[in-house]
Amino acid sequence: MKKWLKGILIACVVFLIAAFIGVAIFILTFDTTVYKNKLASMVKSQYNRELSVNGDIKLSLFPRIGLNASDVSLSEPGSTKEFAHVDNIRFAVAIWPLISNRFLVDHMSVSGLRANIVRDHDGLLNFDDLLSLSQTEQEPLDNLHAKSATEASTAPDVNRSSEQVVNESLGEWLAKTDFKVDVAGLVLQKAQFNYQDLGLKHKLQLDNVQIDTGRITLGQAFDIHLQADLKGEQPYAAATLDVSGLLLLNPEKQQYTAQKLRANLLGEFKQYDITKANLSGDFNLDTLSYAIFGKAVELSMQAKGLEQSSTDTVSIEMTAPQLDYNASDLSLGLENFALNSRLQRKDQQAIDLELRSPELDVSPTKAGGKPLTGKMTVQRIDQKIDLGFSLSNISGIAQDLNVEKVELSGLYQSKADNQIEIALNSAGKFNLFEQTITLPYLQGELQV
Repeated sequence: MKKWLKGILIACVVFLIAAFIGVAIFILTFDTTVYKNKLASMVKSQYNRELSVNGDIKLSLFPRIGLNASDVSLSEPGSTKEFAHVDNIRFAVAIWPLISNRFLVDHMSVSGLRANIVRDHDGLLNFDDLLSLSQTEQEPLDNLHAKSATEASTAPDVNRSSEQVVNESLGEWLAKTDFKVDVAGLVLQKAQFNYQDLGLKHKLQLDNVQIDTGRITLGQAFDIHLQADLKGEQPYAAATLDVSGLLLLNPEKQQYTAQKLRANLLGEFKQYDITKANLSGDFNLDTLSYAIFGKAVELSMQAKGLEQSSTDTVSIEMTAPQLDYNASDLSLGLENFALNSRLQRKDQQAIDLELRSPELDVSPTKAGGKPLTGKMTVQRIDQKIDLGFSLSNISGIAQDLNVEKVELSGLYQSKADNQIEIALNSAGKFNLFEQTITLPYLQGELQV
């Protein structure tokens, strides 16, 4: 029995030594040129982009399997024009999780990333193809569903060749296997994102970007902290941005979730010097239907006008325990919405606006809620007007809103001590698509 155990022990030791020697030989004979060409071929075949690794690819074994690559660039689709470039990327992979089909990156560090993001006249981004099926193998959805049904009876094989994986997107391949990808943490340093909107003719840049994340797992939310300098010529920008929260990304469905979001912006933007701009809350964004759903939303902003601006100061305070808006069908949902804002011009004119909505629910199929109320004050050097308004008993649908009673009340004052008291009311019809307001009758009193 003792000899038997001793034999097993010796065999295990020999096996480990042989495995170590084999891995060592692999690392020592690792031909980077072969893998550079294979990666470039895969990217070219699937996305019609040029991948270039001009620097070295270094592989290490201890204490973890590590990979380090430098001077990596990716082109625009069907072009040699640069889309993104990375000075250096390195990550370490835990060995034991690989046995259970888990690709666990213990640490990932990216330095010197530069990306040129372009939004065309149709609203499409120049990286949309990286989030979808390969361009060379686009198939109708019916074909893909039939293909999936045919392959469902076959157990997926994670050890497939690169040529097989090339013919489908990474998301498709991962969905068909039980292979899991986890990144324990990502650090992005000295990054730069250049953004150009051809439709709006905007050019903005996020420079000196620093991103730190928590554990990143497909289909799960992860912590993120971003710091960057916001620069721009059109519109003008020279500010700093700080964002933190819990993100969940689903680019295939164009849905993004941000929980416990905290965003702060300080500096110059357009014609304003922003001394305070804070946004917080929980948000769900659907870019496909241009919809945003928010909870516990708070916005606070204070700014001063720059020299070329006619504005002296501006302030905005907004709270909304619930704020839902869908631009595609003009759905709007509000709960205990409150807005206070003030605009002070350099010529001593000022506008104050207050808005309250305890409950509002407008959709393509119904409309209702509690009265929407507000107050606006317009002040000039020689005159002032205070005007209150309310919209009661809202009904109808988003395309055709009916308001049983629209009330306007207030006071107009001039420097000559002339006063006019205002008390008017009417029913109202609002067409949000055509942006028209109809007051069938307007009655009330004007007292001088």
